[in-house]
Amino acid sequence: MCSPRFHFPSLAFVVAVGVLAMHVHRVEPVAHAQSPGAQGKIAFVSGRDGNGEIYVMNADGTGVTRLTNDPANDIQPAWSPDGSRIAFASNRGGPVFSGHYELYVMNADGTNVTQLTFTNTERGSTRPAWCGNRIAFESDRFVEPLTDIFAMNEDGTGITRLTFDNAAFDRKPAWSPACDRIAFTKDPSGNVEVYVMNANGSGVTRLTNSAGPDDWASWSPDGTKLAFASTRDSQSPFYEIYVMNADGTGATRLTDDPNSASRPAWSPDGSTNNTVPDGEPAWSRASPAETDVWPNEPAGFIPFNDQPWDDLGSWSWLRRGSSQDPDIVADSTARFSPQNVLRMIFTPDMENGSEPSVHWIGLPGPDEIYTAWWIKLSPNWTPGPSAAGQMTYLFAGDGFGQVSTGFYHPCAWPDDCNPEQQGPPYKIAANTAWQEYGQQTWFPNVAATPINAGEWHRIEFYYKWETTPGVSGDGIIRWWVDGTLNGDHTTVHYPSQRGFLEFQHAPTIETAPPAEQHMYIDHTRVSGR
Repeated sequence: MCSPRFHFPSLAFVVAVGVLAMHVHRVEPVAHAQSPGAQGKIAFVSGRDGNGEIYVMNADGTGVTRLTNDPANDIQPAWSPDGSRIAFASNRGGPVFSGHYELYVMNADGTNVTQLTFTNTERGSTRPAWCGNRIAFESDRFVEPLTDIFAMNEDGTGITRLTFDNAAFDRKPAWSPACDRIAFTKDPSGNVEVYVMNANGSGVTRLTNSAGPDDWASWSPDGTKLAFASTRDSQSPFYEIYVMNADGTGATRLTDDPNSASRPAWSPDGSTNNTVPDGEPAWSRASPAETDVWPNEPAGFIPFNDQPWDDLGSWSWLRRGSSQDPDIVADSTARFSPQNVLRMIFTPDMENGSEPSVHWIGLPGPDEIYTAWWIKLSPNWTPGPSAAGQMTYLFAGDGFGQVSTGFYHPCAWPDDCNPEQQGPPYKIAANTAWQEYGQQTWFPNVAATPINAGEWHRIEFYYKWETTPGVSGDGIIRWWVDGTLNGDHTTVHYPSQRGFLEFQHAPTIETAPPAEQHMYIDHTRVSGR
């Protein structure tokens, strides 16, 4: 991919399973392991005010807030990946005691409730599961009263049927963290078992096979395990919680409850207790209180720029390959400084290997620098064949060498893919192109946070010059995605002429998009010493 012209002048996953059922009044952690990332909030359903409503609370059980207020039942909350919205099921569209439900979405504070599905059947549409910009759900819209698994865009468009067994109930979809697989339940011969399929409905595989029902599959955050509820070791209808490998092997019992434990949810930590049933916990991935900070900025760094993107004029900029100027737009889902964000517009008439616009600031030539920003790709993002697109460029040395950051396909470390696969999800990597050493891509070597279109992600990069350029080999490129260390390279060569000179948002793409698409930036921080 070409670069823009210089303008100067184990188990690292969460292992706390919140265990509850409709007849169990407590939600208690089974085991604890502190997550490296932020503890999110919990959305849950409670009848404490007379009927099923959706509430939210902090991970420690404080700050309980009611979000919905309707005579009907509002149930089954599911967070958007960026924690800004909640999808849920409700029978508010019909009689109060109707068994017909539809799917809705609302902001995380309960405002702006919008109906997503319109289903003229007995059961309707229920059990939303959100991943990337897609929502999976169950519905009997094809063969009443049998349910199938469907998926749709987050605005309710593009509904696609994924399961086609017209003699069984396919229910309770659960996305893998990478959005590439869906676990669900099926009841062959009347006995519920856990299955898994690819995101497009192919490759259906049965994972469990026991005398009693196996139900309520829930993925671990790293996608290697599934928690589920089963009566295999007890008398129905009393469930216990189990965990197994993602291929169905190694099932292990976690709970021993004299009543019943079901509906497992992987969580960072926490518990709640109430005198009426609280259920259906859903954990957000990030706490809003932790989105407006730069957690990995080195101590003592001097800020060179802190840009909220309320206007275009604070940085120098040029429109390049696009036929439309970039602009500032309102985005209520922005994580750091809503409402305003920078929108760079990719148009079908762009030349291959170009960027829609370039936004840059000059730097005073430090040897250490920290760059950070929040970024989101539009839901219709189309990647190139070798990479999904560049994000930033940092020019250094004589002004011609550069280090860039970008979205790469999932065959970057740690995956071993044959044949190669294209994203989403994407992964973040860096690329150095110094005249003295040539070009090299620095892939994640610690973790690889999955990136999907339609999600906000916080990106942080730290760079440090070699002690003796070209000799000591102790230069650093280090980066974090959503607070998780992804790359830590400490053997980087830098040019002999020292100093970082300019930072750019210049999102180069290999091939022109088939339709208009966007890259959004919410706040940018640049500091150094």
